[in-house]
Amino acid sequence: MTHPGLMKRLTFVAVAVFTTAIMLGNAFAKQEFSNPMMTGKPHEFLKAMAGEFTVKSTLMNSPNPTKGTATARLLHDGRYLELNTRTTIHEMPMHLTMILGHNNFKKTYQFMLIGNTTTAIESASGTIDEDEKTLSVKGIMEDAMAGKREVEHRFTLTDEGFDFATFDTLPDGKQLKILEMSCSRTP
Repeated sequence: MTHPGLMKRLTFVAVAVFTTAIMLGNAFAKQEFSNPMMTGKPHEFLKAMAGEFTVKSTLMNSPNPTKGTATARLLHDGRYLELNTRTTIHEMPMHLTMILGHNNFKKTYQFMLIGNTTTAIESASGTIDEDEKTLSVKGIMEDAMAGKREVEHRFTLTDEGFDFATFDTLPDGKQLKILEMSCSRTP
């Protein structure tokens, strides 16, 4: 013999599961859910930056630009871009590794920077402009000379490749460009 309360509960659960399945099916059919695991339009910006490049770098207070190289490759089926640059600044080698990606769940670009001139791991997040040519990410940077401050990194697509610039935020809120790299595709 079946308990009458148990049958009511099982019927309620079955109806609830069935109704939820219909609602989810309709939402997917209407594309109301964006799949956070898939690449999409935001990842096209990353794809446009992939390749081999010659780099012209200028550091704040450096009178002459230096030359170097960069390699940018897509990782994990186009979800991320790994950018490795090698150049010299003040006659010292500088190697930077950047990881850039778009987080579909948070609807923001995320950025990580490491290099041979520091032991810090910098992270930042941001958005792309309306014409989809410039990506700006902001984060906090700390070092012994300048202390803790907000920085902004900008990636701008160009006909030749892309430009990368880093801006420090001064105590008065103004920005100071501290690094600029012009990356031109290697033929």
